[in-house]
Amino acid sequence: MPLLLAIDVGNTSTTLGLFQGEQLLEQRSLLHGAPLPAPLFRTGTHARAVGASVAPSQQGPFQVLGGVPTVWLRSGSFPLLKIEVPSPESVGVDRLANALGALQLSPQEGALVIDVGTAITWDLVSPEGAFLGGAIGPGPQLSFTALHNSTERLPLGVLPEELPQGPGRSTLEALQRGVLWGACGALKEVAERILHPLPFTPRRFLTGGYAQALLPALSSTYQYDPALTLRGIVAAAKELYH
Repeated sequence: MPLLLAIDVGNTSTTLGLFQGEQLLEQRSLLHGAPLPAPLFRTGTHARAVGASVAPSQQGPFQVLGGVPTVWLRSGSFPLLKIEVPSPESVGVDRLANALGALQLSPQEGALVIDVGTAITWDLVSPEGAFLGGAIGPGPQLSFTALHNSTERLPLGVLPEELPQGPGRSTLEALQRGVLWGACGALKEVAERILHPLPFTPRRFLTGGYAQALLPALSSTYQYDPALTLRGIVAAAKELYH
């Protein structure tokens, strides 16, 4: 079975996954502007490459990898999803890939997918495989940077990799807590407003670059899958090459 390279180009970084069938062999993330490692993966070389991008200006390094040109997904590249929103072409391919990835893991159940990256997205899929829309808000780092850029004295620092405890003892610590605890509250509040009332109980998924740090604040009903977007890209690719 030929190896497939799935490429997820986000606003801050790019995540790549090497798949054999539905099995993920290797995964790695690169910040934009970072040099591509050689070799890209230890496992082997890919025969096909399929990507989803929300940052076209960052696609350049990934147009051809290992001599294999990348096929980029569009909103019309997801025939397994019924996109039931007024303007399907305006929905980000990352959101559609998340929805399709979740659908592969929860057929006939429906899914709510929360992706915590530069932005936070909440997306709902029905048990029949319909993308029903969702919500979009600022991610933790974006909120942190916006506070710094929009004020004269609030500092810009690094967000911790784990949720902090107790009150902040400095301005920086107070910012970190406000941003991260606020994001935790947003994850839960927006999700509950989407879910109530619904005629079905979807499985809940969490993915994205900052998702693991916020996972302890959520209930055990959430399934964390850092490769969910990549799985959706692979499922769409299977239809492309069917």
